[in-house]
Amino acid sequence: MKKSTRLYVLLLCWMAYLSAEAQVLISGYVTDAATGMPITSVNIAYKGQQVAIASDFNGRYVIQKEVGAALAFSAVGYVSQTVFIEDRTPPVVDIQLQPAPRHLQQTTASSQQQRYSRKNNPAVDLMREVIEGKRIIDLAGKDFYQYARYQKLTIAGSEVTPETLHDPVFIKKKRLLDQIEISPYIHKLILPVSIDESVTMRLYRRHPYDEKTVLLGQKTEREGDLLPEDVMEKMLQRDVFTDVNVYDDQIRLLGKLFVSPIGREAISTYRFYIEDTLQIAGDNCVHLRFNSMQESGLQGDIYVLKDKSVMVKRCDLLLPIRQESYGVEYVRVVQEFSQLPSGEWVMSVDDMIAEMPIQGLLQKALVMRNRRFGEYSFAPLPALQFKGKSHVRDPNAFGHSDLFWDQYRHLQPVTDHAQVRDMVRELQQKRGAKKLMAGLRMLIDNYIETGNPSKVNIGPLGSIISGNYVDGLRTRIGAETTAHLNPHWFLKGYVARGWKSHKNYYLSELTYSLNAKSRHPREFPQRTVSFSSTYDVMSPSDKFLTTDKDNLFAALKWSKVDKMMFYNRQQLTFVYQTNPGFKSTVSLKAEEDEACGNLHFVKFRTTELHADFEVTPFLRLGHTIGMKDFLGGDYHYHYTEFCYSQRFVLNTWGHLDAYVRGGVQWSRVPFPLLCMPEANLSFVLQKNTFSLVNNMEFLNDRFLSAIFSWDLNGKILHLVPLFKKWKWRECVGVKLLWGALSDKNNPLLAQNVDNSVLMPFPEGSHVMNPHTPYMEVSAGIHNIFRVLHIEYVRRLNYNAYPSAHKRGVRATLHFVF
Repeated sequence: MKKSTRLYVLLLCWMAYLSAEAQVLISGYVTDAATGMPITSVNIAYKGQQVAIASDFNGRYVIQKEVGAALAFSAVGYVSQTVFIEDRTPPVVDIQLQPAPRHLQQTTASSQQQRYSRKNNPAVDLMREVIEGKRIIDLAGKDFYQYARYQKLTIAGSEVTPETLHDPVFIKKKRLLDQIEISPYIHKLILPVSIDESVTMRLYRRHPYDEKTVLLGQKTEREGDLLPEDVMEKMLQRDVFTDVNVYDDQIRLLGKLFVSPIGREAISTYRFYIEDTLQIAGDNCVHLRFNSMQESGLQGDIYVLKDKSVMVKRCDLLLPIRQESYGVEYVRVVQEFSQLPSGEWVMSVDDMIAEMPIQGLLQKALVMRNRRFGEYSFAPLPALQFKGKSHVRDPNAFGHSDLFWDQYRHLQPVTDHAQVRDMVRELQQKRGAKKLMAGLRMLIDNYIETGNPSKVNIGPLGSIISGNYVDGLRTRIGAETTAHLNPHWFLKGYVARGWKSHKNYYLSELTYSLNAKSRHPREFPQRTVSFSSTYDVMSPSDKFLTTDKDNLFAALKWSKVDKMMFYNRQQLTFVYQTNPGFKSTVSLKAEEDEACGNLHFVKFRTTELHADFEVTPFLRLGHTIGMKDFLGGDYHYHYTEFCYSQRFVLNTWGHLDAYVRGGVQWSRVPFPLLCMPEANLSFVLQKNTFSLVNNMEFLNDRFLSAIFSWDLNGKILHLVPLFKKWKWRECVGVKLLWGALSDKNNPLLAQNVDNSVLMPFPEGSHVMNPHTPYMEVSAGIHNIFRVLHIEYVRRLNYNAYPSAHKRGVRATLHFVF
């Protein structure tokens, strides 16, 4: 077929699709009547018609309304239902299917319910044999073993729609169209934008015990800023990508333990149904389907060898998640096992897939971790191979040809790229919303692109106009280069003007990235050396902001911020980030600080050597050394700080986020170098900051803060039908701060009056009672109109201070789906 003819046919198909969408539809969700969990792959069809649809992984379906027809819902292991469609049938029809033994026949919605029974159930009898006779796949009993593991980690946008393709990114980067494919897991168009491949060799010795991992090859391809950089970090925070083995009694997903379908408690936890027999990789298998009898649990399919061994050949596990739960919408695990010529059973396939909503153009991200195992050997290994570090990298790991990768890749293409490419290009011709999408893209990126592709971006736009106590009206213009100019060298900077202070400010930064980038130097993994020079004005609390201090919205303060300082800073920074999530930062900084506004101290200069180590996403440890007389430094000091964060999943009660931070200033220093609370003086909520603490209100030389935020995911609000319909969700929080000031750093003591290092505390700063922690609480509602988060905050103590604000309301835009 000629290309023009094929495009014409696709266009006609697409127009037909739009026409069908314009007709009256019926939609809804199909759930388990016993557990309330969604049921995937439910067969939905009008009786007497050959065409059927299936519910998706959330149990949702959409079908054309046909008055006078009977719409049947059927699924393996459930009593079927039939709904007669009339004129008055509402557009939303939710269905609850009753669990049923396999021998039950199809019935209508009015049929008498029947119960699942384990007695005389061949599926249950077979699973009892599997559980009783299972042999845990564990090679640790061998004297030696080695195997190769190929891993492919793909991050893709999973909301590729005609509207998405109107975006200038797709118009400018036509090569992106060639990468769009159909996911075999969620059956939607996806756009892979990040692919990491690696091949490792695992070595093991029993006596004396030793293990070693050798990285043989690694390859990374990325498309830039189409997805947020922290997608993988969020997946790790939600405890998604854990190591799973169906042969274990319990499986850990999303921070919760689930009973394995072949675990010791599986018979009492799941319903099992025999589907049919089929062949997998040449082996005859019995196909069983299972679903949970509990409110939350796994569902899926198991394929058991049809012989005396009753070994599990393949398993397909699905964790059905409601959209408002956990921040993850889909988790699936697919594993296969093979028997080696020597008789051992080993894992050969291990795939894990998860989908979550994100902010940005593509709205959702699909993360796929595909693993293949091979080259198993149990021959003795020379002692020389275990010498040295337990994790090493082959010198040629990053320079292999396609022949190397073809040797280890076992993932077959899953879609006809040519067909998809033609379809997508036709969709992109519909540019009615082009200008709107371009404007939205500009707001999301906060930068203006200057070319196709853009070599220099102008922004951030939100910081062009702002204001503060010293400058009054403040204007700023900035820009940064992209990898399209140079993939290793990057320039960034701004110039600003304070119209009340008549001051000019600037930032200039030069960055060299050791690894080539596709967009900007902040792409994972960061391996950069940068030098910056800055002259600007700030309040001491600005260093705790997670946004730009000149952001227009952050400039809206609930408290008068009149204590500020000018700083002149030069800094050299080295950042090295590794794939497992370890990030190290080393910097050398020289800075001169001068008080302004209503802040008063003697101008001084510091030189700092700082080292920071972060294990993503949980732990960070840092230490700073102040060096006197080096590059003009006035003080010698040591400061140590740590941060720890953790998410605790509370099943149907949402999740609890904990953030703990502590620090010690070991030396005698002036008050600007003491420990200050993470105060947020803006009306805009900032994560892990105190909402009602004033600028420098408490000055300590040792402190410990704890912030707890509990998102109940609508557990209470959804008892009210209207709030449930709107999907509003409640959250509560508590924030605590313990602090102490040692005598050597307290300028209020008589013994320190004449000390040349200490400086008088500014007005409004206080010494905390080390036995009485500061406390504030909050209660809020988020997901208002899908984007708005509002909190009421209340300060519980230290309210006698004249500057104390006892209560307030804070808000932010927070996209949750």
